Amino acid sequence: MSRSTIFPVSSKDSYSQNDIVDFLMTFDERMVVSNSIRITGKVKVAASGNIANATALNTSQDINIDAETGIHSAFQSITCSCDNLGIIEQANEYPRYVKAKTSATMSSQQVLTDCANITELRCADNIHTKHVLRGNSEPDNLNKIPFSFKPDIAFNKTSDHIPFSKVGACKITLRLATDNMFLFGADVATANITYRLYDLRLEYLTSSM
Repeated sequence: MSRSTIFPVSSKDSYSQNDIVDFLMTFDERMVVSNSIRITGKVKVAASGNIANATALNTSQDINIDAETGIHSAFQSITCSCDNLGIIEQANEYPRYVKAKTSATMSSQQVLTDCANITELRCADNIHTKHVLRGNSEPDNLNKIPFSFKPDIAFNKTSDHIPFSKVGACKITLRLATDNMFLFGADVATANITYRLYDLRLEYLTSSM
């Protein structure tokens, strides 16, 4: 197996609400390994205006992301398509689906203690998300929060590997959530809080036919 990393078709320094982000996977004469697709990047939540140099949030502020969906809730819809089959899935209201599935299959303790959820910024309750949203203090990544998650989409749910010979190139299209979809709390509007995503990339494994 080998690992591939790709960047958005139209790469930007940062991505904000309602942006469309396309990833195009090409893997000639190989197969995408089932359930191997991950999206990684960094998110920053701060007052709009000069967000690049904004200071960290204060945990006393009422600013939250959904504890059960984490970074999944930054993407209001995800579309999967491929050259030979066209659109195979259009997941509108994607965060609602993730939240419903999480609520039905995990307890709050499981969400909090499973390390895989931590990389997805899922923390089980808003006490912990307030601390996560503060980000880190490293000068080169000031207040940015790294994340890595497996989108719950058709390409990751197939029981078989995905052969290029049958489907052709595959595309994943992300539509970013609005500020008010991703963030909630009394101080979101009063403090004019927004978010940005940085360094987006998509990673997946491939194997020979």
